[in-house]
Amino acid sequence: GRERAGWWARSAAMARSKAEEDLLVAKRYFFAGFLGLPLLWLLLAANFWKASRREGAPPALRFYVNGALVGAAVVLTGLAVWIGIFQANWVEWGEFGRDLLVVPIDPPDSW
Repeated sequence: GRERAGWWARSAAMARSKAEEDLLVAKRYFFAGFLGLPLLWLLLAANFWKASRREGAPPALRFYVNGALVGAAVVLTGLAVWIGIFQANWVEWGEFGRDLLVVPIDPPDSW
């Protein structure tokens, strides 16, 4: 009987530590996203969305998931705006625009 009680206590402690471990991983992914890795924000949201919406989930987990979604949305929106501006104006920027190209090409008027 005593051995069984020890097993039950370890199981409860493991469940508690699993929630704490999830929170630690979510926190690390959240702050790593600020280091220029916004893909980690999308991974964080995909991995912890359900866990953050469960009853009894730590409020910090929900904060990290929601913050990651907002951060990813801001970065992706900024990237889309930059791509649009660059595609529309690189020729008018002259040499600077050509320097920003990954594969340098001549401007369209020389085609």
